[in-house]
Amino acid sequence: MSGATSEGLNAALLGEVCGMVSALGESADVLAQLRAAFPALRFSQCSEDDIPPRLPPSLSAPGFDLYLMDTREHCIVLTTDAAVASGVVIAWKVEGDDA
Repeated sequence: MSGATSEGLNAALLGEVCGMVSALGESADVLAQLRAAFPALRFSQCSEDDIPPRLPPSLSAPGFDLYLMDTREHCIVLTTDAAVASGVVIAWKVEGDDA
């Protein structure tokens, strides 16, 4: 498996990440396994409640959404620009949250 390309994180690579997250689910070592499989990418996870509500996910799947992160500067920021993305945030969906 590969990491981010010079053009950023492409749709095919994001699809590979999504497939792996779907297979692993919320296991304790999901981040370690993703980091081992995609060493050029950064990974983080949180609850969907921690993501700004106006930011659309880059990819949505049952149980989680994937968001892109830009790590070029000192502070990591979420982005919708795949050309500058160097990582992925897994936002786990909250079951039964009606808010």
